[in-house]
Order: sequence, then C-alpha cells, then structure tokens
Amino acid sequence: MKAALLTLILLVHTWSSWSWVHNTGYEYIIRSDMDSLIRYGRACIAKRDQIANMNHVAYKEEWNKVLYDALGKLGGCREPEILYEASNEFSLDIYLNVKYEQLFDRQFTEPFVDGAGKIEYGLVVAECTTTGEIGYSVVFYKTLSLRQVCRDFQNFIDDLKNSKLPDSKFTAISLRMENNSNIRLIFEDQNGSKHLFYSGNSRNFRQKTTIFPENSNIVDVAIRDLEWILKFQKNTFNWLYFQFEDSQLPFKLSNMLKNLNQKIKAKDLTVRTDSQSGIMSVLPYMDPEVLDLLYFFPRTRNMEMEMDQVVKTEQWRAAKEVHCDFHVLNMKIEDIAHFSKVFMWIWPVSARDMEFLRKAVTTSSKFDIQTRNFNEKEELSNNFWGPEFQSESSSHWYFRIRNSEERILRIKVIDWLDTTSFDFQVIEMANVPNGAIVNHYNF
Repeated sequence: MKAALLTLILLVHTWSSWSWVHNTGYEYIIRSDMDSLIRYGRACIAKRDQIANMNHVAYKEEWNKVLYDALGKLGGCREPEILYEASNEFSLDIYLNVKYEQLFDRQFTEPFVDGAGKIEYGLVVAECTTTGEIGYSVVFYKTLSLRQVCRDFQNFIDDLKNSKLPDSKFTAISLRMENNSNIRLIFEDQNGSKHLFYSGNSRNFRQKTTIFPENSNIVDVAIRDLEWILKFQKNTFNWLYFQFEDSQLPFKLSNMLKNLNQKIKAKDLTVRTDSQSGIMSVLPYMDPEVLDLLYFFPRTRNMEMEMDQVVKTEQWRAAKEVHCDFHVLNMKIEDIAHFSKVFMWIWPVSARDMEFLRKAVTTSSKFDIQTRNFNEKEELSNNFWGPEFQSESSSHWYFRIRNSEERILRIKVIDWLDTTSFDFQVIEMANVPNGAIVNHYNF
C-alpha cells in the first residue's frame, strides 16, 4: 500500500464550478512531514514534563470524505475558510484551502499535542485548475474525553504559546450584540478598523463568508475569535468597548476571560448594558495597573441600578476616571472620592455627602454629580459652606485647596425641575469673581 501511496496519482474532480487536481502522492509526503514534526514535538514535551499517555494521533482516509463534501458544497477556487462542527461527544475542526506554511503553525499542531486520548485527521491536497494554486485542507476529529487534559500540561502549553506569539498590535476592540441576535466584532490598528459580522450561522469578514453548521452557536464562535485576538495581544489597548443585549453573551465572555488566565491591558473600558452583571462580566478581568477610565452607560434611558459589586473590585479602586450614565442607587460617596474625574447620576445624596466630596478634592479633581429631589441646599449654607454667591441661575461656593495658594475649588450648584447638578472644578484664583467669598479649606 505504501508503494502505491508513494506513486504520484492525479485524480481530476469537478464539483460545482471548481475543477481541481487531487494529488494523493503529495498528501503522503506532507503527512510524513507532519507526523515526524508532531512525534518529535510530543516526545520533547512528554520528556520535559514527565507526561505519560500522550494522545494517539492517526491519519484516517475516511475523514477525507468530510473534506470532499465541504469543498463540494462551497464550490469554486475559494479563499481559506474554517468550519466547525461539534456535539456532546466530538468536535470537528475543518480547515479548507490553507497555505502550506500554515500546516505547521501553532493552530494546526496544537490539536495533536493537546490531550490524552485519540485524535484522527484527514488531509486533502488539491490544485485549482483555474489559478494553479495548491490548497491544503485538513480536518481534525477529537472526542470529548480529549478535553480532560492534565492541568499542568495545559499551563505549560499556554506558557509556550504566549512566549511564541507575535504581538497583534491592536489599539482597540469592540464587541457588540445588535438586534438581540447579531454580533459585531471590531478591532483597530494603525491601518484602520476591521469588522467581523456574525449572523445566524455565518461569519462575514471583508466580504468573505464562513458558514457554520446549523446547530452552531454564533456567540461561541464570536467569543472564540475574540479569545484568539486577546491571546495575540501583548501591548496595551487604548480602549475596549462591550455592548450586551442579553445574558448569554456576557456570561460566555466572562467564562472565556476567566479561563484566559491573564489580565487584559486597556486604558479605557466602556460597557453598555442594562445590568450590573453585564459590567461584572468584564471589569474583574481588566489589568488594574493600566486602567484609567471607566465608562458605563445603559441601553435604556434613565436606567436605575445599584453598583455594590462593581465598587468592590480592585479595578474600580485603581481607575482614575469614571463616567456613568446609569442612575446609580445607594452609592456611598466614599466609593467615588478617590477618582480624579467623575460624572455620575447618584441618588439619594445628602449635604453631608457633598461636604465629604469637597474635602476629597485635589488640584486635579473634576466632579460632576447629578441627583434628583435634593432638598438640603439650605443645610449646605447653614451648616457646611456658608453663604452662596449667586451667578445667573446657579449658586457658587469657593474654597481653598490643601497645598495650593493659587488654585481654588469652585462648587457650582444648578437646580432644574427635580434635578440638581453639583459641579466641583478647580480654577485659578484670578477667575474668582469680585464679591465672592473664598473660604479656608477647613471652613
């Protein structure tokens, strides 16, 4: 049989509009190369980490029928595509028309060393008769038991992958659920933005569509794509944006980020959601050492929400700025005093809360607090801040700041209908209007 395989056999097939030449002899040579590489790599890993019972790898010609069927259904001399099929018992990863060098990179070799059971694969090599290009198609069949891998071995593989991966150098990522069914994944680099659109059982990228089995969960596909992007990312994102419309996407995103076992480095984090759980699906997995700005806003106008879980995170405590368009209930003023800049709707608030915030101000602070049904303005004047300075439709108070002779805190309060706005801003002494009283910090 080996002699027959070593003989160059050319078989011509025509499916749909695609005429291609099937080269079984070339397949045998490539399989030999792949088998040798995999055996060597698996032996080195097993010896280094003292792993017994590494998975068994076998080429099965029967799996080539899956590739023939996929190629026939898609038709044409197509660009590389990836298809997935899975059940509770097995998974199929199908790579169609990839380049030769891709056969030996990590996403192809990893399935052969990641597991302690049996993996089977098929391989088809074909030449497009229209362009003359050679396409390599591979299918991996894995049973569910293969996912039960030694934790130490998984950690070793993860460390190896992270050390070898190039930096994708993306500057921003956006993941959005749209119309309760579609997902849009956008990533940006110095050359602009790139969009992946997921709908039904398909993914579109640069006008190229990948069709998945009808029972595929498109949320799983999008999360898997995002996981690959994050694994390749070594530098810090300028911003990340997440938009949720149901519970499935944030739940699966949270599980992925947890299993990723690395903090995501981003300066700004924006989350659009109608629940605290939506924020918590992302926030705990951010790197607090680089996080500067938190921006949370609802899909539903005037949405009310408590943030008792959010304020307990190290990311909340480490961030420098927060902008929140939710109407936050029962927020403790102590939980926002550490920020340098704040814009937030909070109620209820008291005159004592505003006095606490005044004393927390530094020369770099900028607080903008919106509340409603505030009825303690007279208490502010009588018990805390003294007489107000009237300027058009707003009330002003001025205070000196600790360790600064020339910088002055101006507190501007505006009442409009049932809403009261408190604007804490540091200004120069020269901008204090004539007739206004500048109070001592310890007034």
